[in-house]
Amino acid sequence: MGYEKLESLFKNTYSNFTRIETISSIPSNIRLAQGKRLLINSIPELPDWVINRRKTGFSFPFQKWLEHEWSDRFQSFNPPQNIDLKLWYRRWNLMILDHWLGEINYKK
Repeated sequence: MGYEKLESLFKNTYSNFTRIETISSIPSNIRLAQGKRLLINSIPELPDWVINRRKTGFSFPFQKWLEHEWSDRFQSFNPPQNIDLKLWYRRWNLMILDHWLGEINYKK
């Protein structure tokens, strides 16, 4: 493993550990409270429009990525015909498995 990869691994591991340690220090009744309570308590300067706006959550645009940015990856992917791939997460899981298997076979 090269120095750059080792350094990156250390930084990411340390960063994640620090993040988990920091989040763990927040009492669970605040950390797990419904809605935006943690955000509101953390940043008192939030404007009313943020506080009163309905919480929308966050999601990754996997469907868009699979149909556009990564569509070329699926052109070479030949999944079994008996698997329904209408749901994006099935295509995503099979693509990741296919990639992983390819990496294992490549390294042999």
